[in-house]
Amino acid sequence: SSGYTLGRCELSGDEAVKLSVMNEFMTLEISGERQATFPTLITLLSMETGLPLASSELKQGMRVGVLVVEKEKLLLGSGVTDRKSIAEAERLLGLKLH
Repeated sequence: SSGYTLGRCELSGDEAVKLSVMNEFMTLEISGERQATFPTLITLLSMETGLPLASSELKQGMRVGVLVVEKEKLLLGSGVTDRKSIAEAERLLGLKLH
């Protein structure tokens, strides 16, 4: 066991939205095109409460909004660019993160 929460989710709406998860949202694709990749912040907001949702809180039928904050606008530690960690995430998700 990797110790991570891994998965993918798809949102229904006007466009096909797919997210990959490794404890947090790692990638965002809209209509088949990558729009955001960790360490850019990708989060979902409950349309009922306006509060952020963890991937583990998602339930089928929930109404959510997607919020993205570009990495250049965030204070990030050096760990988010550690090549070894990124390589492990890529292996576990089967996706490129750079």
